[in-house]
Amino acid sequence: LSAALDVANFDTIGMGPNAGYKRATLETTPYLRELECCFDKTNQRGVGFFIVDPAYNAENQGPEFTERVALTLNIDERKNPYGIAYDARQRFDINVASWRGIVYVYIGSTAPAFISVPKLGSDGSTSTVTGFSALMAIAPIATAVKPVSVVGTVTTKSGS
Repeated sequence: LSAALDVANFDTIGMGPNAGYKRATLETTPYLRELECCFDKTNQRGVGFFIVDPAYNAENQGPEFTERVALTLNIDERKNPYGIAYDARQRFDINVASWRGIVYVYIGSTAPAFISVPKLGSDGSTSTVTGFSALMAIAPIATAVKPVSVVGTVTTKSGS
């Protein structure tokens, strides 16, 4: 991802300007390795990531973390060679007023087995859908960057 964000154009693969160039920030955390949708522990490789729009989320009350259990910190001082041992815990919930500020991107061509959603049939029956059928596909566009040209000029007169 870092290499993709550092490229100004994808002309070598026929995709044109990179909409994320100098506009996106890559942030990583080892905690996502615990999520099956982000990391495949069997094959030791990433299988997905999230794209977050902080401006949209700030304006529209996007994902907010609510502290469920306050930080508790136990400190155990021991004589050498152990030194000081720390034991801490804190728990959060995520509250989302709008999911439009975040998107999950799956990397791969095999159907993901980690996702399944309920489906309501027209007759009222329910079933479980798994894999690609449970995901909402995003149709790619040629490029997010459109060329702009000036077709005329306007002169304004300032009043005194």
